[in-house]
Amino acid sequence: MKRWRRYDGRLASGLWHVHTERTDGENSVTELVAFADDRGFPLLGITEHVRREPTYDFDALYEEGKRAAAAADLECAVGCEAKVLDADGTLDASEGTLDRADVVYAAYHGTPFSRDEYLESVHAMLENPAVDVWAHPWSYADGQGYEIDADERAAVLEAVRENDVLFELNVQRPPDGFDPRTELRDVRTVVGYDLHDLDRWQGKNERVGRSEPEDIEK
Repeated sequence: MKRWRRYDGRLASGLWHVHTERTDGENSVTELVAFADDRGFPLLGITEHVRREPTYDFDALYEEGKRAAAAADLECAVGCEAKVLDADGTLDASEGTLDRADVVYAAYHGTPFSRDEYLESVHAMLENPAVDVWAHPWSYADGQGYEIDADERAAVLEAVRENDVLFELNVQRPPDGFDPRTELRDVRTVVGYDLHDLDRWQGKNERVGRSEPEDIEK
């Protein structure tokens, strides 16, 4: 069973995909817990960047998140966001981190892929048993200007379903030309805020402001 199943029921209502000052976030765990509690989120999903050779102690982050959330009577899932390294779907994370994380997000950051290599890699990533969530789906293809046709998209989404991976509805990076209401039938999703700085949580006319709980279509 995929680890994300433990949080079924809080996938749309939780504050998922949040980064801390351990990597490229601006806020401490304590600040994020207080923010989630104040805004009425039932769960805080810390999703910190990791590498095989980490620059911080993931176990310490895990314990800090659990303690701070428990003190606020808030549920906390401490997970990681790992870069996909190759066409085999290998993640840039240590086995220890993957074993400890409550939820594992797979993301495409920096590693160069041709269009066909990218599609091959996505299928392999989805088959990787460690992967719970595909982070900001299609954003790499959009950034590279790759055109993925309808049949190819459908084949990828079928792999998402078959491998019980969550498709992230990332409020910061929605896929270009993609309508989740028509393309995500029978695909399980999680709302991802990709939050790096609480000071950028703004009004409804700002991109970050769309991450207000009442603004998300459940």
